[in-house]
Amino acid sequence: MRSARLGTLTVALLALLGAYLVVTSRPAQAAETLLSQGKPVLASSVESAAFPAAAAVDGNNGTRWASSFADNQWLQVDLGSSQAVNRVVLRWEAAYARGFQLQTSSDGNAWTTIHTTTNGTGGEQSLVVNGNGRYVRVLITQRATQWGASLFEFQVYGGTPGGGPIVRVAEFLADCPYTHRLPDDPIVFPNLPGASHMHSFFGATVTNAHTTIDDLVNSPTSCNPATDKSSYWVSCGIR
Repeated sequence: MRSARLGTLTVALLALLGAYLVVTSRPAQAAETLLSQGKPVLASSVESAAFPAAAAVDGNNGTRWASSFADNQWLQVDLGSSQAVNRVVLRWEAAYARGFQLQTSSDGNAWTTIHTTTNGTGGEQSLVVNGNGRYVRVLITQRATQWGASLFEFQVYGGTPGGGPIVRVAEFLADCPYTHRLPDDPIVFPNLPGASHMHSFFGATVTNAHTTIDDLVNSPTSCNPATDKSSYWVSCGIR
């Protein structure tokens, strides 16, 4: 009977602890990095000297790149080294692209398409992608107007290859003030009051040598939040 009660209580305490860890787990991710601003750019064409390719990566929404009045134009940024790309922001002028592709390349010659749009609506588009490369470009496959394609900003976000996944970080937080003191230990000495050295108890207010899982579940608690039904105890150093 003693070993059964000990096993039940141990499993119960571990289950409560596991549940609390799950509740307090939270997503963690490294801060997003803007990789493209101020980096070297090339374009297949420009409408005029007033709308250079560099205007799309200068961080200024008052300047813009504009292509010639034809489809299959592109704007390419050199990130300086191979990077993991996880988001691209396109801030279009009124002359936007209805169809376009986002592509990456390690050498500026062979390209991998990481996103395709065929029904673009212009404005600002924030696109989640998954790619790697030193070069990133937007390839305009279909203009939405009779004019060329024009971008106020072409922003590439990410980090080094292999970085940036969402992970789960468990935090064990027990905000449970002191409740009482007894020479009991319901795990080491179940059903044997006074058999242990002195302990200070926190959390469940009913914990003693006879405590069961039902006692913990139904006990008042000093914990914040009150959904933490665990009992915690530490040695007082007093016999």
